[in-house]
Amino acid sequence: MPDIQQIIESSVSSDDVPFIVAMTGNAAGITWSGVSGEAAPGSAASLDTAFRIFSMTKAIGSVAAMMLIDRGKLHMDTPVASILPDWDKLRVLDGWDRDVPVLRPPRVTATIRHLATHTSGLEYELYNRDVSKYLKVTGYPPILSGRKQALLSYPLTSDPGARWGYGIGVDWLGQVIEVVDGRKIDDFCAKEIFGPLRMHSTHFEPDILLDRMASVYQRGQNEEFTPIEFSPPTKPEFYGMGHALYSTAPDYLNFLRMLLNRGQLYGNRILSSTAIDELLANQMQGKAFR
Repeated sequence: MPDIQQIIESSVSSDDVPFIVAMTGNAAGITWSGVSGEAAPGSAASLDTAFRIFSMTKAIGSVAAMMLIDRGKLHMDTPVASILPDWDKLRVLDGWDRDVPVLRPPRVTATIRHLATHTSGLEYELYNRDVSKYLKVTGYPPILSGRKQALLSYPLTSDPGARWGYGIGVDWLGQVIEVVDGRKIDDFCAKEIFGPLRMHSTHFEPDILLDRMASVYQRGQNEEFTPIEFSPPTKPEFYGMGHALYSTAPDYLNFLRMLLNRGQLYGNRILSSTAIDELLANQMQGKAFR
């Protein structure tokens, strides 16, 4: 049976992927690591290779919110609009009159739980054709524009709690954190999460990581991997906690090890054991979502 290193090298040599940085670990630490291929043209992959981690940002945003819940500053069932009044501007997309969207007020009050569990009614345009059409006909900016207006660009595709849909809820959650805590989300994360967990290569801006940043690849017409430009916007109007971070494999494993260690790592506790139980619990309240 081939070992993991053989598997990743075979995957790269077979052009299944352009490169791989892989790690395994447990609560105690890293148990295995390996690399293969070029993370960028002419630059070999290494354990220090930095990535645009995009949606892996969401777990960090959710932990940040749980930290405020743990401190009694927030609750899972807090209405979103009680903290961010602009939420009440959102409407449910109830269909189309040709190319004119039919909108109505939501029938359910959205809560922090809805934002954190992708049940708020917000969905990405990549996964919902109606949202894609809505952005196109309205000309509103998408979330990856980095513009704060983009938070209001997306209609709800269902009433909060009605179904699961992958979207920008955690971007709104990041704004909740800023209002409740009083600090910008990048400052909060740096001081409350990245520092204590020794995530020294995790940042909202890529500048310090550029010399070891992985390329984003796509397959060309001849099936070869071609680097493309695709990154979160630098110096945006706001940092979206659904997509904004850059990090490395060792850093992110530290974050995961904190969860495995029930809220603490390197002698630093960032969540109580009770908060970890709540964070990792089934938040769907007995509902089956598809």
